[in-house]
Amino acid sequence: YIPPVKWEDRAKTISGIFGDTWPIRREICDILKGVVIDGTTLECNTGNHDYDYKGHLEHLASVQAGLVLRGWGIDTYRHYEVPACGAATFRMKDSLIRPNDFTDGRNAIIFETADQLITDLKFYFTHPDELRVIAEEGKAHLLQYHTSVARAAYFLDIVERKLGLRRETALSQSYA
Repeated sequence: YIPPVKWEDRAKTISGIFGDTWPIRREICDILKGVVIDGTTLECNTGNHDYDYKGHLEHLASVQAGLVLRGWGIDTYRHYEVPACGAATFRMKDSLIRPNDFTDGRNAIIFETADQLITDLKFYFTHPDELRVIAEEGKAHLLQYHTSVARAAYFLDIVERKLGLRRETALSQSYA
């Protein structure tokens, strides 16, 4: 369930709500709590939260951007939840190789340091049309490559090629 929320009805802020499972989550949230951009104070919290998963998705759908930081592992569902809810993704660079990953500056904003994140936030929140394009392109990319149907087709294509049931194409070679 993802509630439809018009862009203009979304809060002009970034949501970073996390369990306290990785030290950098708390460090970045503490840094962001003091940041005000164009009169808007950024929202970032670690710890327990008072809503269930449906409430979590409703919250992500109510803001213009979502912050993605890994937890105990390297990947996180938030990597896909943020664009699914129509918000722009601001994600810390990680070491994962994801097939059909999101692209920095096209359908996500990928940063390496807290300073770079703040610079990116200041730019995009003072250029709202560009922020909106990132959000829209992120959702389109997610729907094209990261639905259960798209991922199943991707997996089956690899299996069929490895078994010799399908010939290699330029597109399929990018999967290997």
